[in-house]
Amino acid sequence: MILFLEGLAFFSYVVIVWNDYENFGNYLPIVFISSVIPFLFIVWGVILLNELIVIFAFLFKLSFFPFVWWFPFLSSFLNFFLFFILGIVNKIFPLLMIFLNHLVSFNVLFFMSILTIFISLINLIMFQNDLKVFFAWSSNINFGWIIILMSQVWLGGLVYLVIYVSLISLLFLYIEENGLFFDQFLNNSINTVLIILVVLVSFLGLPPFLGFLYKFILINSLVNFDYMQLSALIMITLIMLLTFNSFVYINILFKLNVLKHIMVYNNVSSSVLLGIIMYILISISLLSL
Repeated sequence: MILFLEGLAFFSYVVIVWNDYENFGNYLPIVFISSVIPFLFIVWGVILLNELIVIFAFLFKLSFFPFVWWFPFLSSFLNFFLFFILGIVNKIFPLLMIFLNHLVSFNVLFFMSILTIFISLINLIMFQNDLKVFFAWSSNINFGWIIILMSQVWLGGLVYLVIYVSLISLLFLYIEENGLFFDQFLNNSINTVLIILVVLVSFLGLPPFLGFLYKFILINSLVNFDYMQLSALIMITLIMLLTFNSFVYINILFKLNVLKHIMVYNNVSSSVLLGIIMYILISISLLSL
């Protein structure tokens, strides 16, 4: 079943890339790295009946430690659609397979997630302007938190995953292909700037935005962690990483000076404004549950 799904995913990527035939030669190595290599790992693991090799294949697809660097490095060569497929959708299947089949123990999964989050946060600071690289590292961080949360509260991790995928989809929906850096969006329409503001503040985890919900679920699950498995030192490290992650988004908001640019516009699209108001109302209603 795993081989069938992986093979189906591989041919889907080839079809997607083939449609952009002008850049097919550039995308072919990326498809090879992101799909063929983990597929060969899975085939090898199934033939040898070795779960460890299959786990390495899933960690590779997740861009998790020790394979944390490959996707951020290749992300700048992708268009935004392929970035979304490889960086977000491509990670959901191995994430679910790891948990549904109980392939990895909690301790191993926990420490690999912590290492991935730590390495990604360091690189997130270094690439705060390059849009694709930034969100590639951000994807690693968010999937790290999702795995930590799923290991404790399965439903909470699933809620986190749905919210994250929804927010990143909303952002990429409004991103123009010629906007490769954050500061370029300040020259775009007010609608794009507003969408960026809403998504970044949601990632920051401030109420009443929906991102606060998954931060609340995550912090609540950390409080309920089993202290026989998790020492106080590691608990403090988790909270520090979570706080530092928020400061990165705060720094971007100050760096872009988004609110200043919003104040000079007066032609906000009514549909975008209505969508943001509905988003906030839905967020408040979910938080009140």
